[in-house]
Amino acid sequence: AEGSPMYIELFILDNFVMDALLLRLACALCAAPARLSRLLLFSLLGSALAFASLLFAPLASLPGKLICAMLMALALPVDSFGSYLRALGCVLASALLVGGLALLLALADGGGMSGGVLMGAWKLRTALIVAGVAAFAPPVVRHLRMKGQTRCAKVLLVFAGKEHRLRGLWDTGARLYEP
Repeated sequence: AEGSPMYIELFILDNFVMDALLLRLACALCAAPARLSRLLLFSLLGSALAFASLLFAPLASLPGKLICAMLMALALPVDSFGSYLRALGCVLASALLVGGLALLLALADGGGMSGGVLMGAWKLRTALIVAGVAAFAPPVVRHLRMKGQTRCAKVLLVFAGKEHRLRGLWDTGARLYEP
């Protein structure tokens, strides 16, 4: 609603969670794994840019937001200009999906836009935090579950009458992509 107060720490937290979800989705769209520390660092950068846009109006404009998206695309692993453009496209598509979903949730709960800021009830913030935890939990759980287990196996390969002893990496093949 117009004129509603917005606490800066919650604004920064909301932007951090939204950026983390956006980058996680962009990684999935690009099928490009990125380290958790890198995603969190760029989520923090996104929060800082969101805060800066409150103080420096051009960052809140469409060209300013495109520049921010270009910076956020660097969170994904890129090794060429073509892969950077692909990462940028995935970041923009993710922003459209995640931002659109947040807007729909806010509108469904009586929220809206105020001064260029999406205002939602506490339910929206709770949903964002739960989604953020859910998006980053599987690799952590998998790591804890696999702790202490060996991921290599001894393999005996027989080909053309010759035996070859090799080490094989254990992989269940049960996941299409793990960022």
